[in-house]
Amino acid sequence: MSRSNFTQYSAKSDPFVQNFLARVPRETAAKFTNTQLTELKRVLSNKVVKYHAVDIRLSIPFLKQRFYVVFLIGKEKRLNKRPKSAIFTFANRVVFIISFLLLIASLIGVFQIIKKVSNNDYLNTIHKLQQYLNNKI
Repeated sequence: MSRSNFTQYSAKSDPFVQNFLARVPRETAAKFTNTQLTELKRVLSNKVVKYHAVDIRLSIPFLKQRFYVVFLIGKEKRLNKRPKSAIFTFANRVVFIISFLLLIASLIGVFQIIKKVSNNDYLNTIHKLQQYLNNKI
């Protein structure tokens, strides 16, 4: 629908706009023009329908507070490029370092488990235990 056709109908009859106006004080809702409501619908509906290929949201309790982590991956659709300095804040560096250390610790733990499982003495012990249990049953 072209922009001129979009503004010719009454935006107040649109269910999306009606839902929006229901959450706004009546005095404020009465002041919106048809064009303003049409633009609000266009802007807000763009925000609602966006989705990400990966959308992970976690809430983490820590002491008496709760923190949330959001991990999103999706195609870049911004017209303006994001400033590079926002990525390198102090908090982002701390989270990155902690995540990296946890990843390294996890990998070391996995390698230790693989090392134990590949150890023939460990496998022989499990095999003997299975034989013992089979003989008892």
